[in-house]
Amino acid sequence: MEFHDVLHGFIRLGLPFNRSLLEELLVSPEVERLRNMRLMNFSVPLIQELASAKRLPHSVGVCFLAQEIAKRCLGSEKKVSTLMVAALLHDAAIPPYGHLVEATLRKEHPKFDHSEILRRAALRYVPS
Repeated sequence: MEFHDVLHGFIRLGLPFNRSLLEELLVSPEVERLRNMRLMNFSVPLIQELASAKRLPHSVGVCFLAQEIAKRCLGSEKKVSTLMVAALLHDAAIPPYGHLVEATLRKEHPKFDHSEILRRAALRYVPS
């Protein structure tokens, strides 16, 4: 699969990543919600592209970087795929407006933990 990202440029996600798993993740509710979420909630004068960047392309970019690093360091297809799934899903449980509202959410819902939500969601997709 090929993508173009304002921060990472041309991205190709490929072997050893399972294409059907990637397609399933990209249309999952956890990832789909990132399509319209801004990466930053404020302007960054030196990198203006960040003001309009969305979390989904960012997550695809992180997945690409994980793929490139993992292919060189981890070797096994299962380990590479697991790292890529984690990278693609890393923002999937972040609430709207990102980490800025987590403290407020925890006041109202003390058990709120986006990392735990993400862990449970990721277990559905990690290759066994």
